[in-house]
Amino acid sequence: MKENTKFIVAEINKLLGHNYNVIYFNSLRPEELLQVLKEVLMKIQEQSDTSIDTKNVTPEETSIYILSVLRVLHYHPQVEVPGVYLSDPEVSSLYEQYTALIDRFKVVHKEREIGRKNFENASELTADLKTMEKEKEAVTIRIEKMRAKAEVGIHLLDAAHALRIEKDKERDLVLQEEQEKEITSRLETSLQRLEKELQILKKDENEVTVQTLLQHLYEVITVQTIMTNENLPAGIHEKKSRMKALNAVKQYSYLGPEQINALRNKLDAVAKEIQNLVESKISKSNIDKIEPFRQQAAAVANIKRNVLEKLEKSENSLQELLLKLKVKQELSKLVVEDVIPKGEELKKYINRLKTRGTLYKHCKAELAWLNAENSVLHRTTAILEDQFNQCNQAREILKTVKKNTSDNFSAENASSINLQLCRDISTFRTRLIPLINEIQMLREKHREFESEQEKAKKVQIEVESSMSVSINDLQSELEDRKAKLVKETEGKEKLEKSITKMKTMEERIKRDKEDPSVSDPGKSIKEELNSTIQAEEAKIKSLMLEKEHLKDTVISKEKQMQMWNDVLS
Repeated sequence: MKENTKFIVAEINKLLGHNYNVIYFNSLRPEELLQVLKEVLMKIQEQSDTSIDTKNVTPEETSIYILSVLRVLHYHPQVEVPGVYLSDPEVSSLYEQYTALIDRFKVVHKEREIGRKNFENASELTADLKTMEKEKEAVTIRIEKMRAKAEVGIHLLDAAHALRIEKDKERDLVLQEEQEKEITSRLETSLQRLEKELQILKKDENEVTVQTLLQHLYEVITVQTIMTNENLPAGIHEKKSRMKALNAVKQYSYLGPEQINALRNKLDAVAKEIQNLVESKISKSNIDKIEPFRQQAAAVANIKRNVLEKLEKSENSLQELLLKLKVKQELSKLVVEDVIPKGEELKKYINRLKTRGTLYKHCKAELAWLNAENSVLHRTTAILEDQFNQCNQAREILKTVKKNTSDNFSAENASSINLQLCRDISTFRTRLIPLINEIQMLREKHREFESEQEKAKKVQIEVESSMSVSINDLQSELEDRKAKLVKETEGKEKLEKSITKMKTMEERIKRDKEDPSVSDPGKSIKEELNSTIQAEEAKIKSLMLEKEHLKDTVISKEKQMQMWNDVLS
């Protein structure tokens, strides 16, 4: 702040020729500061009469003068009222009127500025419109010329399309040629393999004799006989046994747990019999001499079975390979039957492709040039359209300004309107000041009342807390006393019952003593007590027996459950 004041004082001294210092400047009264401000503004406006004193002028006139000068200097002062004071209806209405007048002033000022600028730029806009129309005509002529040139080269597009088709055909032919080369290589390899096999067969023919053929036939016959006599009957027997088992399963109804247990028992019995027979056979002293031969025969039978299974698998694979070979032979025949261009026809076809390739390149270059020209023309048309739209907008603005401006509008009228608005603003401001002061007083009172209310609330809360603590203590004491009373009443009732029992016993004993016929007065009471004790002991024994019986039944039931679970699993 000190630096700012120093700067202000120095500039005022330079401008007005005074010898102010910072201390003297800070001690100036508001009227004197207004006088300094007015002198500065008049100096800026280069007015000679700077000796006018603000004391002899009304505050409205000084404010109007200062605001008008600030408006010239493009300084827009604003009066901001805090939101707290706007709750008052009078203040809010005055502030609304103030804002409305400011908005009106802004609108009038903008219209005036726009009118001034538009009147100045009207001639320039008309000239721009004329030049743009000329450019548009030139561009349209150029576009028509380019279209005429493009129509001449339409046949080139057709030629390019035909060339593209021929290139696709060429690509297909190249692929077909590669496929045919692969097929021929495969056929050559297969031919070489067949030639080798043929040579081997020729060698074998020289070595083949009647004895070798008979031996081969004998081997084939033995294999076939083994297949028919051993393998096929065994397979048929397995199938039949499987069918029997399935039929047996089909005939059986639903098996319950009892039937399953019976079957398991039968199986156990059969297994035991088999085990006994095996043990008896082992325990015999005489050793069977034919046993090793039987074992050898069983091993030979197993070997035969394995060999026959391998033979079946090899035959199946051989049949599959033969089928694949037939399919491939048919495919090779179809490929060989296709016609391929050869010799002079192939040369002619290649020459034709070369000529079409050159045509395609030429057409492609022309198309690229046409596309470039087309893009340039599109860009120029877009620029011209934007400029045309801007001109139309300028025309509309001119029309609106002409409509809004009155016939008698001039610079003098605008200044008078501005002065009137400034006067209205100053009057509203003078009305607002006392209202704002009253609102401040009311706010201070409101704050005092709030502080007093908060203190009272704190006292009330403290009293309530102390009262609640005391009430809780009293309630807890009451509950304890009630619980003690309940316990004491229960104990009292028990004591009364025991006292009544004792009294009855004493009365009976007295009666027995008084009765001369009774020799032992307490004997009957003892007998009664003993009888009751014995009855209670008998009850306890019966309960213990029932408990043991229940344990036994539970154990038996658990065993049954385990057995059922085993059967079902």
